[in-house]
Amino acid sequence: MKKLKVYGIVVFLLFWIPILGQAQVEKSTLKALKKELTKDSFRFILLNDAGHNGYKDQKVIAEVMGVIADEADVETIFSVGDQLHFKGVQSVSDPFWITNFEVIYTHPQLLKADWYAVPGNHEYRGNVDAFVNYNEISSRWKMPSRYYALDFKLKKNNVKRKLKVLMLDTTPMMDRYRKDKSDDSAQQDYQKQIQWVDSVLTNGKEDWNLVFGHHPIYANTSKNPTQQQDMQTRLNPILQKHNVDVYICGHIHNFQHIEKENSCITYIVNTSAGNSRKIKKYEGLTYGYEGTGFLLGELTPDKLIIRLINNKGETAYTITKKK
Repeated sequence: MKKLKVYGIVVFLLFWIPILGQAQVEKSTLKALKKELTKDSFRFILLNDAGHNGYKDQKVIAEVMGVIADEADVETIFSVGDQLHFKGVQSVSDPFWITNFEVIYTHPQLLKADWYAVPGNHEYRGNVDAFVNYNEISSRWKMPSRYYALDFKLKKNNVKRKLKVLMLDTTPMMDRYRKDKSDDSAQQDYQKQIQWVDSVLTNGKEDWNLVFGHHPIYANTSKNPTQQQDMQTRLNPILQKHNVDVYICGHIHNFQHIEKENSCITYIVNTSAGNSRKIKKYEGLTYGYEGTGFLLGELTPDKLIIRLINNKGETAYTITKKK
């Protein structure tokens, strides 16, 4: 199918889709961020749990994202699940694509950015194949399959290194979602996916390995504890085996920075662009944040910086890892 640009539709619909939030980012905030950014770094935005047809901070976060992306010259966006609450989409022509995505992320910088996505549990309530196949409709949606790997090159001065990003489909990894044998998640071979992760990391020659998925390996949450147990026993051993640098997820609707004893992996639960939930202190929690927002990542050959950006465009928290 020939790819179609949707910019005209976006402009047209903006006249009748209500603008549900107007975000303002202080000039001093942008100036401070600009000063902190490293020259020639690879920059990306990561968001999740964002689909509310513009409500519940989604439109506000989208506008802040556009401003920050423009200031930081971000051309890569990772969407790690539940981009389309609450029942995903039924087809590539589902109107939800327009009301929940196209007319929400309208800043020119977001329109030209590459959006790399993986499904969350809410996409599995709809047609996951349509979620993938939107790649054939949108010029900015880059999703070749339900899980995949991406390669990026890092360069600063005369130092060159490689970055591998693994985009994972985590819903099928948990038995909770597989109880109904007729459900799409139960039809997916999660063991094949985990073997693929092991193979990619075994054969890779990358200096940095970042892994993104929707569900947490570790998190403080009131959700069914078997979800984390399944992730800990199935995926985590492979990530630990290969000394992955960072695992970032969503699903919990708050921000959590977790460092576990005897593990080199930094676990991050990214906050949402929708409802926020409370956090309780627990072992391994380095920092928690209950507001809405997104992540701004920055990578050079020797350093990874992840900034938690709140709904005002302010840097609420920063994580730095060095090689």
